[in-house]
Amino acid sequence: MKYCIIRIDEIRAYSKLEQEYSEVYDQLENGVESYMCALLDQVRSSVELANLFKFDYDRFNHTKHAMISRLKEIRAQSDIGSMLELLDTASEKRLVKFVTHYNSQLTLTYLRYRNTYFLRRMNAIKQIILGALTGLMFPILSILTIISPDSRLGSLLSLPIISFQCHVMSDLMFISILIANVLTKSLESDYLGAPPTVCEWILFLWVLGKWRSELQECINLGFNTYVCDWWNYNDILQLSLFSLTFALRVYDYIRSSSFTKHIHRDQWDEYEPRLISEAVLSWAYVFAFLRILSLVRAAKLLGPLQVSLSRMANDTLQFFCIFILVIVSFALGLNQLYWFYGTAPGKKFVCVTSNSTSVSEDCIKTPVLFTNIGNSLSTLFYAIFGIINLDKLKLSGKHGVIEAVGGSLVAVYHVVAVVVLINMLIAMMAKSYEEISSNSENEWKFHSTEMWIRFIRREFGRPPPMNLIPHLRLHMSRAVSWFRDRRRKRLCGKRGQAFFDPCGLRNKRSIEVMRRLVQRYKYTKLLGRESSEYNQ
Repeated sequence: MKYCIIRIDEIRAYSKLEQEYSEVYDQLENGVESYMCALLDQVRSSVELANLFKFDYDRFNHTKHAMISRLKEIRAQSDIGSMLELLDTASEKRLVKFVTHYNSQLTLTYLRYRNTYFLRRMNAIKQIILGALTGLMFPILSILTIISPDSRLGSLLSLPIISFQCHVMSDLMFISILIANVLTKSLESDYLGAPPTVCEWILFLWVLGKWRSELQECINLGFNTYVCDWWNYNDILQLSLFSLTFALRVYDYIRSSSFTKHIHRDQWDEYEPRLISEAVLSWAYVFAFLRILSLVRAAKLLGPLQVSLSRMANDTLQFFCIFILVIVSFALGLNQLYWFYGTAPGKKFVCVTSNSTSVSEDCIKTPVLFTNIGNSLSTLFYAIFGIINLDKLKLSGKHGVIEAVGGSLVAVYHVVAVVVLINMLIAMMAKSYEEISSNSENEWKFHSTEMWIRFIRREFGRPPPMNLIPHLRLHMSRAVSWFRDRRRKRLCGKRGQAFFDPCGLRNKRSIEVMRRLVQRYKYTKLLGRESSEYNQ
């Protein structure tokens, strides 16, 4: 399988270099991926599937002692990073057919509900209620994980489904605190140098915990894999805006601590740091609520809609590359025509009509359209929605050529931008939605697999802000394990390391299973060829 993935990487590299043969390379890539799926079809037992994806398979035993022993075993696994390595690599390379194969999804379902299989048998209402109650207990479960990680309750947070519910509830509570921060605004604290409220202190702790989660995710995944997920850009932008808000509030508090009286909002300067912090915070709220969309990937009902929305956002970005060129070109042309009429002498042509020679002061103070680049861009953008007054382009009949050319440019812009480009964007979005709808099941499986692999391999840790509490026992055990591995390597050499290393045994089992799958695939092809020749 790894050999096939390497060949796919090479095919994609050649496809980028030799774009005139991209269709041929796409066919080769589809052929290699189909071959991987054909090998996966040859799996005959759950044990072979477990050896292929490098995890331990055991039959479901729902007794109390068996569940406690399995929880301790899962908690103590040192090779958790190698689990589902093949599926994770295929997901990273966007091998949709391989990831959505029924054997791949069977593996994912088994590891997701291992030790919590009773949750899978519940109906939707019971799952929601139990998930909400479990999620609300994430502070208690996090503390128990620190105090007694080997106990039954302390090991619950290591289960994928429990960890997912706790992280979802952590994000929902963060959103609730943001809403509470808006609803508790009052005029009494609306002055320069006001101390932070209780909600703002809680938000500060939550943002610190989210920064730690992002750093941990970047370390676990690697920088190249981390930057490939577009939702991580949303997280970084959101946390950066919150951090900038806190920094501006601290600066405002320190600067205003020497004031003898409170300076309220009606006396603030235009670029007051407190005003800038609130402007930054407003955008942070938008990106914080967008983060909730990434959590619906786990739901079969809303997951395909979220995938369609992401694909449409990608289409919108591609559309804006063309739209920006169009709007900038027309803005420069119209600004070249009307720049003079924004000056004091030029406003006489706009404000003086043919029936009167007087110039009103209100007309002089009113800005003229297309007199600078910024005004031209904003005017053309809002013109798409019909928000433009063409009467402001009249020049009292003296410069008729400028007035005629300006009107024609605006008319051509409406045809190009509204009739052509906007309809092209609608067609692109409709095409993306049709593609997702026709293959919604596989698209949802693929994107949800990316998320569940992270929880199965325990790459998220404790949810914020509980991850700010140091886990001294975990750090000490990691240090002891590191020194023990170094000692074994020094004393035993490579042979002893392979003997003590569980990953080495799993690699041997995986290679043996791959050998069997290839033999079965060859036998199936040979048998099919002989039967076709016999029928002929």
